[in-house]
Amino acid sequence: MKFFLIGLFLFTSSQQALSKEYMAFKVNNPREYASQLDTKIINLGRTRTQDSIGVCYAFTTAKLLERVCNVSKNCNLNGEEISPLYLAKMFRGSIIAGSGGGHLDGILENLNHSPRKRIKVLKESCIPYDQTVYRRYTGNGTYFESPQEGITYLKNFYESEKNKAQHNCTDCISTSAKKLKKELPGLNASLQDIESILSSLRSYTYEEFIDELLTDNQCDENNGMIEIPKFKRKYKVRS
Repeated sequence: MKFFLIGLFLFTSSQQALSKEYMAFKVNNPREYASQLDTKIINLGRTRTQDSIGVCYAFTTAKLLERVCNVSKNCNLNGEEISPLYLAKMFRGSIIAGSGGGHLDGILENLNHSPRKRIKVLKESCIPYDQTVYRRYTGNGTYFESPQEGITYLKNFYESEKNKAQHNCTDCISTSAKKLKKELPGLNASLQDIESILSSLRSYTYEEFIDELLTDNQCDENNGMIEIPKFKRKYKVRS
């Protein structure tokens, strides 16, 4: 009973502190995605909301690995962040499959079993999470923003436009592609031309479409990877 009361006190205190943070930013709904709520913690970098996409485990792993880098000084992080979407993709085979939930220790085990002497993970700028943010103007200089809405928008876009892309009908999807870039303004810089979007739409599955669309094609094994030393000791994650 004593430990329960202590836990309840800590939970209540953290919720009250969080509510104050949201009130300071004048956000009515604490669950609403808002990039301005990003905060920074020493040796941990910024913490972000993932808006119920299902990749919280990948966000946690990314922050843990960045913490290792910042403390050990034995990585080529150089102010970059590790991509949670890459970790989700690596865990389940694709970004969308990875958004179905996962386990931090599962990612760490997969990384540590790599034949390489050092772990390699893709940096955030290669698959920016903010690409998924759907943005809609709500008036008075404010916008509604939501990654969850963005993922839904991308799925609907793929289903409605994939057949046109298979027939190389550039003019057919031109209007839809322009709207896509307007509603998801964070999409990768490489998608500024219609041909890049057409190429992604030619993917055989929605999963492949998302992976190609969100990943910067300039990033590969030699460009865009962050190297981290392997774990020398056994680890165990408790939840």
